Amino acid sequence: YQLGSGPLSPVGSGMFGGPMCSEKAADRAERMGDRLEKLIQPTAAQKADFDALKAALVKAQDEVQATCPKDGEVVDRTPPAMLSNMEAHLTAMLDGVKTVRPAAEKLYASLDDKQKDRLRWAMPFGDDGERHHRGMKGDGEKGRGYMMQQQ
Repeated sequence: YQLGSGPLSPVGSGMFGGPMCSEKAADRAERMGDRLEKLIQPTAAQKADFDALKAALVKAQDEVQATCPKDGEVVDRTPPAMLSNMEAHLTAMLDGVKTVRPAAEKLYASLDDKQKDRLRWAMPFGDDGERHHRGMKGDGEKGRGYMMQQQ
């Protein structure tokens, strides 16, 4: 028996709910918005749509984070309870997509070809700004997206 491993156990940050519930995830939407702003460099005409996207990202993040257990909270780790928690978490994630998508589509429609190209090469990215798709990197290289940004 390991301390904290029973069906009812205290939860520390990141021990339940995966990366979306970690301490690092708390400001993920803000970091993503900052990276997007640097990447696409929205024009004055695009600023309102960009701000709407940032607000949607924060709202979606807050909704997902609300399904995460708080530090020290005792979580029922029985299979039925864990399935219920997963369902709530996945529902919040899907609702987040439904919140972000219209704002993202509206902003994307307003981007010029150069902005779209920069965005295409940079996506998807994680917290570290590195590409996270398998097969996009070769033998220790940073991948084509990185190389295109450096030109």
